[in-house]
Amino acid sequence: MKTLKLSYRSMWPKLNPNKMPQDYFFEYVLSQKYNVVYEDKEPDIVIYSVFGPPISKAEYTNNPLIVGYSGEPHEVIGSPDLLFGFDNNNRPDYFRLPLWVLFMMWDIPQMNTPYKLAGVSGIGQGSPQHESVKEQSVESPMNNPLLASKMTNRHKNNKLKNKFCNFTYSNPVKNRIEFFKKLSEYKKVESTGVLLNNTNYRMNSKTIELSDYKFTIAFENNIPFQGYVTEKLMEPLAAGSVPIYCGGDLATTDFNEKAFINVKNFATFDDVIEYIKEVDNNEDLYNQYISQPVFNKLVNYPQIVFDKIYNKLTEINKNLTY
Repeated sequence: MKTLKLSYRSMWPKLNPNKMPQDYFFEYVLSQKYNVVYEDKEPDIVIYSVFGPPISKAEYTNNPLIVGYSGEPHEVIGSPDLLFGFDNNNRPDYFRLPLWVLFMMWDIPQMNTPYKLAGVSGIGQGSPQHESVKEQSVESPMNNPLLASKMTNRHKNNKLKNKFCNFTYSNPVKNRIEFFKKLSEYKKVESTGVLLNNTNYRMNSKTIELSDYKFTIAFENNIPFQGYVTEKLMEPLAAGSVPIYCGGDLATTDFNEKAFINVKNFATFDDVIEYIKEVDNNEDLYNQYISQPVFNKLVNYPQIVFDKIYNKLTEINKNLTY
C-alpha cells in the first residue's frame, strides 16, 4: 500500500481526526487504498476549508492536489483542483457533499478499510462544546448511534420515550426561538443548550440523550440554500427521536421524509404545532414516524469522494496510481 501525504489548511477550529468523525472523514476515505500520513511541507493532497485564507499551488514546490471543502453556507474561494460543498453547483469539478455526511461513522462493508473510530469511546458531539462540560461516552463504542450500521437499523430498535421534546442550541436564530416559544405553550420543551436553557443542564451527547425524547426541534441556521442539510437533522434521527425539521429542501432527498416532520409542508407554525399535537396524542401515528428507516437508500459517499479525489490525484501524480 502506497503512502499518501495529507495536509489540512484553513479548517475549522480544534480539528482532531482521532476524536471527531467529521475530522476523520477524508482520512478514512483515502485510507481505502493508501497509508495516510500527515505532512505539511510537501503533501500529496492539501484539503482546505473556509476558516482561513484560500490555498494556492504556488505555496508548494511539489504540485499537490488542492481540494476545497465547505459544509458551511460560504463557498470556498480560490482555485482548487477539486471542490466539495453542501449545495448543488454547476461549477466544473464540483461535487455535493452535505455536512451531515462527515458526522456519520461509515462502518459499511463496501469500503475497503475499517473505520478506526468505531472502537473509540466518547467521540462525536453533544451540545455546543465548552470546557466546563465533560463529554459523555457511549457505554459501548460499538453501539454508537452515529455508526452507519446502527443508523440504517435504528427503526427496528426504538425505546419508549419519557420526555416530550428537546431544543439544544446556542445560536439565537429568530425562527427557532419563535417556534420553541409557541410549542412550549402546549407542553414544556426542554432546552438543554445555551440558548433559552430551562433545565439547568447542558446536554453532553445528542445521539445518546435525544433517545429519551419523542420529538426534537431541528432547525437549521435559517440559511436559504436548498442543499444546506446538517447534522441537526441526522442526530435526532440516529437517536430515534422524531425531528421537527426546518431547513434545506434536499433533506427529503438525503433522508427518508416519512421519518421526520417537515415544517416546510405547513403554511404556518401554528399549523405545524396542531399537527404535532395530533402525532403526540396518537400512538399509531407517532409509531409510523419512528418505525421508518432513516434513509430510503444510503448513498456510499465515501466511495464517491474517493473516486473523485483519486481521479484528479492520479492525473497530477502518476506515481500514486494503485
